[in-house]
Amino acid sequence: MRLLVAYVVYHPKKDFLERVKSNVFLSNNCDFFIFDNTENGDENLKNITSPNLVYFSEEINKGIAYALKYITDYAIFKGYDYVLTLDQDSIVGFSLIKDSFEEISQFPEYGLIGLNYNFKYKDSDKILNVKFLITSGCYINLANYKLVEGFNSSLFIDYVDFELCRQFKKKNIPIGVLTSFGFQHTIGNPIIKKFLFIKVKSLNHNPVRYYYRYRNELYCYKRDRLFFLKTHIKETLQIVTMILFEKDKKAKLKMIRLGKKDCRNGIFGEFNHEIQN
Repeated sequence: MRLLVAYVVYHPKKDFLERVKSNVFLSNNCDFFIFDNTENGDENLKNITSPNLVYFSEEINKGIAYALKYITDYAIFKGYDYVLTLDQDSIVGFSLIKDSFEEISQFPEYGLIGLNYNFKYKDSDKILNVKFLITSGCYINLANYKLVEGFNSSLFIDYVDFELCRQFKKKNIPIGVLTSFGFQHTIGNPIIKKFLFIKVKSLNHNPVRYYYRYRNELYCYKRDRLFFLKTHIKETLQIVTMILFEKDKKAKLKMIRLGKKDCRNGIFGEFNHEIQN
């Protein structure tokens, strides 16, 4: 089987550069693809030269959805069997890639197989069926990916992965997590607070990120209310925790309302509003 390890990056930090260099130069049985959303491209990434690495940038931020669609289309065209999608905040070394890829050969019926991000799942089974997977640390079986619609580039960022999961579930193609293969990954800038003796996590995104999150969540919910019902309730509760614990709540609430309004009006793609204080 042929594997393409794909990173989508935006203004990557120096530690990412060192990690990707190490993975590329240690590898002898898979190829790498970097889709750089950094404006004008990242000069350090441009200077990495290796026969098993493709660097690509349109020198503007095209969003993660566009990047993932581009990568999967490229991988299918080039005859790869799997794509492993990673982002710059995920700490995944080459030995983990090598060992987990050997494991997934046992599960060709799966559409998506994820690594165990932040060691969330404690199950003893080799693979645990789940409803949703995040993009990072996710193996895409390209033979099965061709049976669904694929990544929706109009979403730009947020809920891109959950919408793809819905497509596989509707085709009765299973999604799973390799419980023995964990990695560290950060989502947003979370803050943990105590409320009535209970620990509560608030995502603490910037205002524009909340625009994308709630616009795309509403899009998914309107498309399949039953499938996304629990997620819709959870996101509504997240607004409460944001109001209680986060700063700039007025700006964030404004963006949430704007995102929902744009969804209802069929406005998607990149955020295209003037930000007013």
